[in-house]
Amino acid sequence: MKWCLCEAHRRSDLKFLEQSETIAIAQDVRHSKLLIRFKATKFNFKSRRGVLGVATVPNASAQKLKDSTIDILAAACTTNKSVPWKRKVIKHQFHKKKFHKVCTRIGEFASDCVADEQLCAQLLREMPVNPQAMPGSTRMVYKVVCPKMKLVRRDKSHAAGRITKRPWRAHPVLRRVHHKYIWGKRSLTSIVHNSHTFRHWFAKSVQRKTKGKSRIKKLSLAKQRFNTFERSGRRFCLHLHGMNETATKIATTRRGKKEGLIATEYLEEVCEEDLLC
Repeated sequence: MKWCLCEAHRRSDLKFLEQSETIAIAQDVRHSKLLIRFKATKFNFKSRRGVLGVATVPNASAQKLKDSTIDILAAACTTNKSVPWKRKVIKHQFHKKKFHKVCTRIGEFASDCVADEQLCAQLLREMPVNPQAMPGSTRMVYKVVCPKMKLVRRDKSHAAGRITKRPWRAHPVLRRVHHKYIWGKRSLTSIVHNSHTFRHWFAKSVQRKTKGKSRIKKLSLAKQRFNTFERSGRRFCLHLHGMNETATKIATTRRGKKEGLIATEYLEEVCEEDLLC
């Protein structure tokens, strides 16, 4: 039943992509996984968005990303794929004409600031080699994948996620407090974020305090990105009771260890003046 519903949804997406006037795709690579999303718009301004597919990319070079993108587009244009039954009576069918239609409808490409992902977009809209210069080659083999791709842009969240200035460095008191409770290696936020056990304790405490209304499971401390790093400070302030409860449990169960000493130091030195900053 699940496969039948998924297959019906796949065919509905394929029909909409084939009839659309323009398609925008966005991709991102994380932990050797490539995810491609789409948004398609028809002539009457009806739009639809969804996920084209996911692929494993151990070597995330520009050429590998291009090949994986083509494979995902081809898989989206294939029906009766991955039949769950042991006797695969139904064979999958690749719709070549629909594949070329979808590729020619793609007009916008978005990814983060990684050079390989940006180069992947350029490879998709450029001819790899000159077919006339290679003996025995055909134009179909060296055909441009996305000939009507006009715009290659960077993802806004990624573009704003890396800045060179940190606003809490404007004042020495703010810098000290931020480093002490969030940024520093010996801060409570760091040890909670870097431990699956401590994250689970924090999530359970937040669920209990909010009576199941909050879905927060971690502090999201990614020091290379401003937006996720700023989120950890906000969650620290909003769920201070959960942080205090987690620190008490760490100090009790990890007595004499590095984590226990950091939690004990936090409980002894935390004050209202620092929290107001």
